[in-house]
Amino acid sequence: MNPLRLAHRYVGHNAPALIVAEIGPNHAGSLKRALALVAAAREAGANAVKLQVYRPEDLTVRSSSRAYVLPADSGPWAGQRLWDLYSAGQTPTEWVPELFGYAESIGLIPFASVFSVERLEILERLRVRLPAIKIASAEVADAALVAAAAERGVPVMLSDGMATAPQLAAALDRIGERAILLHCVSAYPAAPASYRLRFVRDLADRALVVGLSDHTRGSVAAVAAVAVGAKVIEKHLMLPRRRYWFRPPLDVGHSLDPDAFGRFVDDVRAAEAAFEAPTTFGARGPAGDGWRRRLVWTADLPRGFNLGAFLPSGGPVLRTARAAWGLEPDALDSLRGRRLARAVLLPPRQNIKCSAQIVNYPVGG
Repeated sequence: MNPLRLAHRYVGHNAPALIVAEIGPNHAGSLKRALALVAAAREAGANAVKLQVYRPEDLTVRSSSRAYVLPADSGPWAGQRLWDLYSAGQTPTEWVPELFGYAESIGLIPFASVFSVERLEILERLRVRLPAIKIASAEVADAALVAAAAERGVPVMLSDGMATAPQLAAALDRIGERAILLHCVSAYPAAPASYRLRFVRDLADRALVVGLSDHTRGSVAAVAAVAVGAKVIEKHLMLPRRRYWFRPPLDVGHSLDPDAFGRFVDDVRAAEAAFEAPTTFGARGPAGDGWRRRLVWTADLPRGFNLGAFLPSGGPVLRTARAAWGLEPDALDSLRGRRLARAVLLPPRQNIKCSAQIVNYPVGG
């Protein structure tokens, strides 16, 4: 899996996961809130921020036909017309230059989901530089949009959610080595168990750069995804609820506020650290390798003492015990029948390390 360059970061291979704060419709129609979300993403530890840039006509048609109304079992937006839902959630194209500029000024990588070739061309006319393009799962079937994104020469992220296997295969083939496939479940919110994350591992094994578009309420799915090879983690971000005094944002059910998002980032980074490849068996903490089983003296012993003898109490001269120093336990057999080259005292009166240098001649020597 070759890493991809996304602005000033690499994505894939041994690079840390790119954590993307998805703003989506959570600005609730306010540029001020959108800017606050960008700032919150940076404060919470995200690496990138993503906008959904569209007008409702990019996604659907204005109709009350059942084909354009969400069914009763479709989750939090059940019964709404698609046109009304997308009208309420849109990010005006004219906001994008200011939001991108602000994000870049505070060290974030801004990019966008686009839903039509026309919107992509409008952004270019506004001189918006997209370091990556995201195509939502419902648009993977749009061959013209996929082709236009691929022609821009930047990484293209695809969500699998609603896309079929043949549609994904065609899109991946069109985009080539710049593709990033995000595994997602098109449920809002989604249950962690619905993600079946072994699929991410299978994709990573095929040398794809893979990631997770996380619609769950917590961090379990993201932590598990990192463990099986995810290199991009996308999560929805909202402001604290008091900032939406009139009504909750559209994505409230699967979004985290800044404090929770910060904990989410910490969990992902902790998981990455925990899965660093070990170089040896075992792991040492702050105490180093101390306090493990060692071969130690059990009494003060004079020079010339026979290490195979027993103490007057009947106990052995040598035994194994947890200690900060001593010989390795497997040295016991080689020491029986040998004599001390000099006297030894038990700590703390003599802070002497048990070593082979004080056992240098055999009994009778």
